[in-house]
Amino acid sequence: MNIDNYVAAWGERHDFYDSAWNTVSYQGKTYGIPILSAPQTLMYRKDMLQNAGLTKAPSTWADLEQTAMALTKRDGDKFVVSGFNARPIWQQYMWFLFQNGGDVFTPNGQVVVNSPQAVEALDFFSKLFNQDKVASKSSIAAPTANVGAMAANLVAMQLGNQLTVRDFRDNNPSQAPNLVVADPVEQTQQVTTNWTDWLAISQQTKHADAAWKFIAFVAQSDNLLKYNETMYFITPRKSLRTTGYMTDPQLQQFVTIMEKYGRSINTNPAALEVYQTIMQNAVDDAVYQKKSAQQALDDAAKNIQRAMRR
Repeated sequence: MNIDNYVAAWGERHDFYDSAWNTVSYQGKTYGIPILSAPQTLMYRKDMLQNAGLTKAPSTWADLEQTAMALTKRDGDKFVVSGFNARPIWQQYMWFLFQNGGDVFTPNGQVVVNSPQAVEALDFFSKLFNQDKVASKSSIAAPTANVGAMAANLVAMQLGNQLTVRDFRDNNPSQAPNLVVADPVEQTQQVTTNWTDWLAISQQTKHADAAWKFIAFVAQSDNLLKYNETMYFITPRKSLRTTGYMTDPQLQQFVTIMEKYGRSINTNPAALEVYQTIMQNAVDDAVYQKKSAQQALDDAAKNIQRAMRR
């Protein structure tokens, strides 16, 4: 349901970060309220870089590739340490797509997922797994359940969020000071993906006012702060930036990164099919070398256009 009338009367849209609010907007209209954010950025082990004789974090794609290759350790086909623990999922491809100036859609809805920028980004993403061999196509699992691979000393760099910080503090506290939350790298631009959960109202509801009352209750500052603290996510409200648990220095880094570099994916009526099915299939086809990046994205463009017409 378009909730612009509720939002206007509410008068609190100004308190939300743009990269969170853009997630709930489509063609200038509002369809939900953000309730938590997770900016995804580069994270690395300072000690592992130092042990490899490296003195600074990568800042470009070329730096990332070379650093990852220097940090990767293998025993035959088995990873001892993954230099850059990429995962073959569409969400991580979007990070590279945005940094190369590409997108799935233009602002007016034109499908551009097979642009030269998009193809170059998918080629680079696939190369990390296949030619460079710095990332595993299967999950790198820690020997202990519910412990992340990075906290288990199996990964030198990865894309992560605040949950990676919590994992270190809970499961590898002695190494937590070596975990660095870094700025995103860049190719043609320096951006990072900001993933945001949100609440919406169904068009079929018979109780829109009651539904809005619930959303406004959850989104109220005190409630939203407690909700995000419980989930250990980043609150999308600007006024909560330095309140309560958010004063943590590493969480502050995530907020700064979200403010400076955060970008959301484009929302549209076919988004679920477009991203989770069509884009994931394109990433699978390229990373698992079933198709070239160009062919995978040409096919994706046709399938997205078909989905948008339905």
